[in-house]
Amino acid sequence: MLVPPCHPQTHPPADVARRDQIVVLVEKMLDLNRRLAAAKAPAREGGARRDDRRDRPADR
Repeated sequence: MLVPPCHPQTHPPADVARRDQIVVLVEKMLDLNRRLAAAKAPAREGGARRDDRRDRPADR
């Protein structure tokens, strides 16, 4: 038995509205995760300089 392909036009309006809400929520979640990752990441310039200083041998 073959199942006909789903077309958005054949779905009830309530299902389409729920899907649209889910899409909006997923987009917000992805954006928040990107912001969180950016906030957790150390500043590249300052962090790299500090690491370089720690890696140098103590010659003094």
